[in-house]
Amino acid sequence: MTTKQRGRPKLDEQAINQKRAMIVASAKHLFRESGVEAVSMRKIAAESGVGTMTLYKYFATKREILHFIWLEFFDELFGVIAECPQQLDAFERLSWKCNQYLDYWIEHPDRYRMVFLNEDRADSGDDFFVNHADIEAKFNQFFLQDLIAVTQTNSEETLTLSHEVMCLLNGIALNTITISEYAWQPGRQILQSYLARLPH
Repeated sequence: MTTKQRGRPKLDEQAINQKRAMIVASAKHLFRESGVEAVSMRKIAAESGVGTMTLYKYFATKREILHFIWLEFFDELFGVIAECPQQLDAFERLSWKCNQYLDYWIEHPDRYRMVFLNEDRADSGDDFFVNHADIEAKFNQFFLQDLIAVTQTNSEETLTLSHEVMCLLNGIALNTITISEYAWQPGRQILQSYLARLPH
């Protein structure tokens, strides 16, 4: 008579999510301390208190962990922007949302560096984060309608307009965060100088 060999019971979804969250928290800490490039999957496993092979059951690559972290940041950011008071007019809403976007990265420079100062490399069969996470679509969801209302832009120019504002916001954050020794005007002041030139 043979008996079935009993292995470890399968983790339920809640336990899996808790383990993934623990791994992500450990990776964030290491990425902040040492930079993404210097951190290996072995280091993440050790920091998380799991075996390297166990780690690969939750995340196939370090890039997958990084994408998970990036998505957390953007979900939090767009969650803040979604709270924009609707009683404001289009220009006031645009200004409010731009300020929230800029403030988020300036208040979390370590997050900005983790997202924007690490090159995303799509492996065979994978997609770049900006594509599969629909970052541009989410940005446009919150900004484009107000941009069009304020500038009276026609539909053929909306993509350029959206990219212009994305570059402006990320550029202000980039310079104030990475060239901190320069005596920049406050980020909000630079932003308002630009917004004031928009027709409204």
